[in-house]
Amino acid sequence: MQQQNYNRRGRGGGGGGSGRRGGGRGGRGRGGGVDPNLPWEDGEVCSLKESFGFIYCADRADEVFFHYSQLSRSDFPSVDHDLQLRQEVTFQIGPSKNNSNLAAYNVRKCAQPIEWEFCEGHETGTRFQGLVEKPSSAPPSNGFLDRGGFGNNNNNTSNSNNGRPGVNHNTNMDGNIRVLMKEDNKDQNNPKEGGEDDDTAEAADLSADGPLIRFVLSDLEGGTTSSNSDRRLPQQPRLFKGDLVEFEIVTDRRTKEKYARKIVLLQSEKERVRLEAEKKMLEQATEEHGVITSLKGEYGFLKSNKRREEVFFHYSTIQMDEPSEHGDDMVLQEGQDMKFLVVTEGGDNSNGGAENNNNGGLRRRVSARQVKMQPRGSVQFHDSIAKCRTGMVLYPPQPHDSGHLLDQHGKIRLHEPVTVMDPETGGDKLINEVYLHISDAPGGSFQFRGGTSVGMWVQAGDTLLFDVVQDFVDGTCHAGPTASLTPTDKDATAEEDKDRAVRLIELAWAMRAEGVINNVKDTYGFLHYAERPVDVHFKLFQVLPDPLQRDLRRNMMGYEEKSNRPLKLEVGTEVSFDLSVHGTIHATAAANNHNQRRRNQSNERENLKAQRILFLPPKSIVTNKTLGKTVEAVIAKQDAKQPYAGTVELKDTLQTMSLEERHPLVAKMIDAYLADSNATDPLVFHDVQTSKEDDIVLQLIESKAAQKLKWRHTSSDDKEEVMQPPGKLVITKIEEGAGEEPQSAADDAASVDQSDDGLSVATSNDGGDIDGKPVRKNKKKRSQKPKAVKAIRYDKGSLSSDLRKDVPPSVGDRVEIDIVQTRRTGVVSVHNMKIVERALSEEDPNATGSVEAEEDAHVGVVTEIVSQRRFGFISVMDETAHKREVIFFQFSSVKNGGKSNGAPLRKGDEVKFKIGTEKNGKMVALQVALLPRGTIPSKADKNACTGIVLLEPTYTELKNTKTLNNAHSTTSNNSNGSSRWDSGDDKQLEEIPITKHGCVLMTTDPSGMFSSDEATASSSGVLVRLYYKNGALALHGHGASSSTSGDGDGYPKRGDLVSFVKSKKEGGGLKDIRITTRSAATRLRGKLSDIQLGSLTGPSPDPSTSGSAKFLVDEPKSGEPVSYDIFLSEVVGSEPSVLKQNESVEAILYEGKLYGVCRTSDLYLESKISSNKTKQRPRLNLTVKKDRGGKIMAQSMMAKGPDGTNGFALGWTPRVSRFES
Repeated sequence: MQQQNYNRRGRGGGGGGSGRRGGGRGGRGRGGGVDPNLPWEDGEVCSLKESFGFIYCADRADEVFFHYSQLSRSDFPSVDHDLQLRQEVTFQIGPSKNNSNLAAYNVRKCAQPIEWEFCEGHETGTRFQGLVEKPSSAPPSNGFLDRGGFGNNNNNTSNSNNGRPGVNHNTNMDGNIRVLMKEDNKDQNNPKEGGEDDDTAEAADLSADGPLIRFVLSDLEGGTTSSNSDRRLPQQPRLFKGDLVEFEIVTDRRTKEKYARKIVLLQSEKERVRLEAEKKMLEQATEEHGVITSLKGEYGFLKSNKRREEVFFHYSTIQMDEPSEHGDDMVLQEGQDMKFLVVTEGGDNSNGGAENNNNGGLRRRVSARQVKMQPRGSVQFHDSIAKCRTGMVLYPPQPHDSGHLLDQHGKIRLHEPVTVMDPETGGDKLINEVYLHISDAPGGSFQFRGGTSVGMWVQAGDTLLFDVVQDFVDGTCHAGPTASLTPTDKDATAEEDKDRAVRLIELAWAMRAEGVINNVKDTYGFLHYAERPVDVHFKLFQVLPDPLQRDLRRNMMGYEEKSNRPLKLEVGTEVSFDLSVHGTIHATAAANNHNQRRRNQSNERENLKAQRILFLPPKSIVTNKTLGKTVEAVIAKQDAKQPYAGTVELKDTLQTMSLEERHPLVAKMIDAYLADSNATDPLVFHDVQTSKEDDIVLQLIESKAAQKLKWRHTSSDDKEEVMQPPGKLVITKIEEGAGEEPQSAADDAASVDQSDDGLSVATSNDGGDIDGKPVRKNKKKRSQKPKAVKAIRYDKGSLSSDLRKDVPPSVGDRVEIDIVQTRRTGVVSVHNMKIVERALSEEDPNATGSVEAEEDAHVGVVTEIVSQRRFGFISVMDETAHKREVIFFQFSSVKNGGKSNGAPLRKGDEVKFKIGTEKNGKMVALQVALLPRGTIPSKADKNACTGIVLLEPTYTELKNTKTLNNAHSTTSNNSNGSSRWDSGDDKQLEEIPITKHGCVLMTTDPSGMFSSDEATASSSGVLVRLYYKNGALALHGHGASSSTSGDGDGYPKRGDLVSFVKSKKEGGGLKDIRITTRSAATRLRGKLSDIQLGSLTGPSPDPSTSGSAKFLVDEPKSGEPVSYDIFLSEVVGSEPSVLKQNESVEAILYEGKLYGVCRTSDLYLESKISSNKTKQRPRLNLTVKKDRGGKIMAQSMMAKGPDGTNGFALGWTPRVSRFES
């Protein structure tokens, strides 16, 4: 393969050579042998073609041709693999075949790396300094022909930067450096030599009279050796005219040009100019002392004791001293005392750090140099003049970011003047006002509107607590931090400076309001305004900071924060706030077919906002005022459409809340302004209020200070709305003897309008309206005096808990009530109404005697009225009934429409009636007549007995069944498959009820109603079991179980304590059963064991004859097994004979004994519709269905029996079906 390569590239070979490089194999070129006397030179392969190439010469600025036939076979066995670009070679040079150009012969590899550059006239590694006269006009390139190209990748480790320019190198793009020479020797051969330890200061002893040498950017090393080098160098460093550099000088072997290598920037021209300017500024600098006010990323600001403006400093100017005894105080933080030199950086481009002004130039800035830390407390700014003083803010300081100048401080008017020495005259001077700096303002500033705006927590009219100090700068007096917490704490001291502050002890009364937070979101919330029925919107950043909150509560209310329950932002927290208006939201009501007048009605909804929110202690806000307790009144009117509602008439009239009571903060504002004898400036509200809030202020001015105060409005900021709110309210004192007429809303109709609630609305009192636009149309003025109330409406919520369950009050009843007025709405309402004496009802002409006058007459209570369809329902009173009957009636069946005045019946009315039957067989009430109130009891009898319910009564209807001759036979089915349904009469029974009485364990019998009923007595001592039906339950009133009680599940349950009386009807029994206490007795779940059946069944004086068993409690609370010995006479709901061992039962625990033992399967059913499979529900009424084989079924068809089927197994209940197969 090698032979083929050479044959392909040329025929014939050259002869061997001899000389200082040694001979070699002759090439098989097309020419003859090479002259051995040709000179040898070095170079580098720079180009390869198909059969020839070019060599970059090291000793001449040329590239010479060579043919592959001239390659030494020993060095280049394979041209394709061994001959590479940038290969350093040695060769003989001579004329080419045509003698037109030079060519290379006998090309071999170099035994040693080629030295492309050399040092001439000085030792290798000598460093020189110089100034850049001409910067390089182009960045370094990776091209071969540019110096610093592939030539930098040679194997010469001793000189890694020895590049070389090619023949096509553009020298016009190189830069020039003027070598610096010593003053005593300006010979070009003796330039300034420098070492690694030389610094830039030695350049001052040099003269820029040395030779010019070339350089390119590829020779500039990254980084600088000067500690004061320009920090703003770009990432790829470049040189500029005038830059001081250090370098090595080499001579290019090919061109004999001198170049600068390994260039290092010592000092840029920009840095030199800056240092010169810095030197001039330091010569004029002044030494000052101060403290750090703020720290940023790499800089901060200092407060000097000799100037107002803050001094800028960079961290690089801080000089750290050796650790001393004050080492713990030497910490770079806000408040640290410092010593520094102050320089002024002007607009002469002397410092690149100066700030730009609005005209694009440099703005004057005061900066610090040579900043050193000092011990804490060593710097003083002022002298203390007076401690623990109070004053009112005339105007707050302007925040830094608001666009105002830094020297625009706030101003405070002292409540008590102080005396200071006048520096000009040396005498005493009285000070009434002091300045307030932004840094001393309580809470400082805050950002809002997404950080684009800045506001101050302190506003005009606020009261501050501070020390009065006199500045060293100009002798002005300022409000300084104080250690006092209250105005009376004059001797307070602070251990640390952080405990001292200018304190906000009272907020301006102007615009203050009260409310309760009712909703809180992520960045905003809403609160109920305490003075009007409207909600106020607030942003969370408007909540006052915690230090301000504590100072205000401590001074305004004497309230100290409790660490265990601090006040915080949550629903229900009482707050005070500054109330202002966002604007008015206009909306149009939607069309309404049943009220055409409101089709195009325009509504206005106020958009209020709260600012500077202060948390108040609980019960600080008066939301309601009790106008009277147990006030005597008479029911004057009843609402015909709403039961338990009407109007009461008071025996004596009552005065409602005054305007001052409903708006106490406005009244305090007026009183405080009048009481301040030093307040000569107008009281200006710092924001716009709604017209309704202005109304209140102006009315109270008229009522409290009509001849002392006058008012006006500033121009409104909003010029676009035609109907706009007034501007800011301004209140001014009327000077005595000024001869001004007292301002009154009645004097000038153009000056005062009327609000919707009759309050006066002021527009202007100086002869003009606001911006030439009316605010509102005039309305008739309403009296400002408190109203006197005589008649008040009430509803069911006004009644006491007992009266709500009793019959409604009627006209003429004497009652006692509590009267409360709501501050927010002004509504007067009735509370806790109690009946003192019911009025005697006149005999109704439609009521024909007593209940017993007609044997077929029934009585009941109206449970529901449907006025639109003119019918209703009556719950029948009949203690002998197995279920509560509800009878339908038409209004046409009511005599005279009900009451004698023709009004319809109401829910809860007591009536008597007769029962008839409609064509469809449904029972209806006829001849319905109103009974006097109290005919049917509405509360328990004073001699009523009490007892515990052991079992609830049940009622089962058998529908669509056949009668059998042997209804209770238990004979099984015959062989042909016939059942009991086939043996009997074909007579269909519409309804066959099967009932089970309820059972009550009587616990008390105060009048001995049941003392003679020995048949009901059991062996349980004085406790007697009595039985009742559903009809014995009370109809209405307290403890009633009917629908009129409002309790949908009001029937007595097992374990409830009930009251009752004995029925006078034949057979005795119970009636008027009322629930006294729910779950008065404990229900226990367990199992029966050791069941021993007795010889007798039924009631017996000896309980042992009924049998016995052991009751084992399930999951006792103590964790230990608990058991009770019982007699089977206490079993209810089933016969003892059907009981089984370990069967689940339930019992009533009363006074340590068990009563009413009953199987749980007799009490509860498992529901299919329940999401919880273990949940049980009370037993349903049961029905026997013919199409279900005569099995007893739940009427809802949604229950399973104990055996898992949808019927009930024989023996599950004592109610045996007479029709079961």
